[in-house]
Amino acid sequence: MKVLFVRFSSLGDIILTTGIIDLLKKQYPEIEIDFLTYEQFKDILIFKKRINNILTIKRKNGLMPYLTFIQENINNYDYIFDLHANLKTFFLKIFTQSTISKYKKGSFKRRLFVKFRLFKNQLNKHVVERYFDAVNKVFELKINSIEDLRPTLLTGIKKENYIVIHPFASKKTKEWPYFSYLIENLSKYHKVVIVGSGHLEITENSNIINLTNQTSLQELTNVIAKAKLLITTDSGPMHIGIACNTPTLAIFGSTTKEFGFYPIFENCYIVENNDIKCRPCHVHGLNKCPKKHFDCMKSITPEILLEKIKQLT
Repeated sequence: MKVLFVRFSSLGDIILTTGIIDLLKKQYPEIEIDFLTYEQFKDILIFKKRINNILTIKRKNGLMPYLTFIQENINNYDYIFDLHANLKTFFLKIFTQSTISKYKKGSFKRRLFVKFRLFKNQLNKHVVERYFDAVNKVFELKINSIEDLRPTLLTGIKKENYIVIHPFASKKTKEWPYFSYLIENLSKYHKVVIVGSGHLEITENSNIINLTNQTSLQELTNVIAKAKLLITTDSGPMHIGIACNTPTLAIFGSTTKEFGFYPIFENCYIVENNDIKCRPCHVHGLNKCPKKHFDCMKSITPEILLEKIKQLT
C-alpha cells in the first residue's frame, strides 16, 4: 500500500507531521510513505528515514505547473492525507483517483476567537491531534498519550554543554525584546549559540557563538539537537528543538495555545503572561502591537527567564 502526506509549509507545520508518520509506520510497517511539500523545506524531511520519497514543488510557480505536476506524479497512491487543506490541495480531488482524507484546519474558528473570543473550548486540540484524526479515519491507530504523536527529527543525540538561542520570528510581535540582555548575562556562565535569520545587537565575547544567517536547515537541526537547552520564540526552530528532544523553553507573546501549535510535549516549557487581555491579537502575529504597548512581551522580564533557565540547567 502506498500513501502520500501533503503539507506544503511552513517549517513548524511540516515538522509536526513527523509524529503521525512515525506512528503509522510503526503500526503498519508495510506501508510506503511519500511526502509532498515546497522545495525549500525538503531538507528538514531528509532526516525522516520512514519517508520513502520526498516530492517537491516550487512555491513561486503558478497554478498550471502545479496541476501538470499532479497529473504526472500524483496518480498511484491508495490514500492521500491532506494536512494543509488549502486551494492547492483542493485540486488533488479533481486530478487524482486516490482516496483523500483531509484534516480539520479550524482557521475560521481561530479567526473568530481572535476577533470575538468565540470557540475557546473548541480550540483545545493540538495540531498533531488534528493530523492524527485525518489519518485515523483510514487506519485504525492505537495511541496511549499525545507523546505518541511527538514529532521526531534527530533523537538519541548526545547533548553538549551549550545553550542555543533563537531570537527571531516571522512577525515582530512574536519576538521578545530582551534577548540581547539575556544573552549577555547567560554568557557569563554558559556557552551560548545564537541561530536563525535576522539581526540582533549584542556585545560578543568568547562564550558567544553567533551563527545567525549562517546555517542551512540541516546544520541548524544538528546544532539544536546537540544543545542542552533551546530558548526560542514561537517559530519553526521551536519545533526543531521539540523534534530533537532538546529541552525547549519558548516565549509566547501575541500568539496563544488555542492556535494548536504550542509545545505540549515532555521537556517543553512556555513562558507567557496570561493576564494580558488582548492576547492573542492575530492568528499569525503582527509586525506592530495594535495597542502600542506590547505588554504581552515587555511584561516578561529577563529576570523571569533567567530564573526559569536556572531551574532547567
